Amino acid sequence: MVRTAPMIGGGRVTVASSQQQDAGVVSLRADEAPPADRAFQMWKIRGTGPAVSAGVLPAGQASTVQVVDGVPGNDVFAVSVEPAGGSKVPTVPRIVAQVPLT
Repeated sequence: MVRTAPMIGGGRVTVASSQQQDAGVVSLRADEAPPADRAFQMWKIRGTGPAVSAGVLPAGQASTVQVVDGVPGNDVFAVSVEPAGGSKVPTVPRIVAQVPLT
């Protein structure tokens, strides 16, 4: 399954997931990088449960392609802008993309 969603501020996130591999390939391409003290953080979200971090990009980086374990079975793959180094939970006003997986 391949799903794509736009990013607020320009760009897109594409998730290609494989049940067989229990993983997904995530392509994140933002038109602009976050400020130098901020970073994009990726999240896996299942139902009403807590978001689980799927990785943090280096501060100021605008794009990545990564293999992320455990993507199948989640309802949403989200991206937020967080302080450099990431956060324990997504900062809701700073969610910049939500890719529906179901």
